[in-house]
Amino acid sequence: NIKSGKAYRGINVFLLSISGHGSAYWGTFKQWKEQGAKIRKGSKGTHIVFWSPIVKKDKATGEETDRFMMCKGYVVFNADQCDEVPEKFIKSDDVKPQSFDDLKHAESLITATGIQITHTDAGKAFYTPALDSVQLPNKANFKATKTSTAAECYYSTAFHEIGHATGHKNRLNRDLNNRFGDQAYAAEELIAELCAAYMCQTTGVSQSVRADHSQYIKSWLKVLKNDKNAIFTASSAAQKAADWIIEQSEEMKAAA
Repeated sequence: NIKSGKAYRGINVFLLSISGHGSAYWGTFKQWKEQGAKIRKGSKGTHIVFWSPIVKKDKATGEETDRFMMCKGYVVFNADQCDEVPEKFIKSDDVKPQSFDDLKHAESLITATGIQITHTDAGKAFYTPALDSVQLPNKANFKATKTSTAAECYYSTAFHEIGHATGHKNRLNRDLNNRFGDQAYAAEELIAELCAAYMCQTTGVSQSVRADHSQYIKSWLKVLKNDKNAIFTASSAAQKAADWIIEQSEEMKAAA
């Protein structure tokens, strides 16, 4: 957010990421105006939500009688929808190199989790709960795309599998069977991918489209269509997973 300087969290990361805009900077109409920027005529804003605490008090005694959370909606605009944007909110698009260069920020976060990771030439990425280990293709197997470097493709994949690993009983102990029943597997995949999206945002990684997305989309849509609150549950669980990953890193905790 251009005013607070804070990263959006939870469901808002998902809502903003599917908007199709390329900048990481967002603000309301008023916030952009305060920055001297002008939103282009005809631009459509993106809806986000915030939960605010509401406290009810007894009028006679002043004592608190009830407390609950209320969802409030806001409309924000992306920097690439604006003209005369301040330099600090402009990020140039670099040509994506084919060479693989470790992203230190992402690498240190992954290392800090202590999760066992094995690299192979098998070409598949997956998490094995019974062994509590992640298998990833060798870094050299990842190729750059039009939107992501080879390294970004690797780290977005790694964060997805580590997202699965956060659900282990010795970590967050995530059990979706009671909540989603026979759709628990699809819900877990959605949580892992949302976790990857949050971690990519945190580390400045451009999230690549994964080859297995197409096979999951149908099952994701089924979960979301059958349960209107599923996306809120999934995004909350994904945020907890991302928070757990960040909490393992002393460097990230200090930055936060």
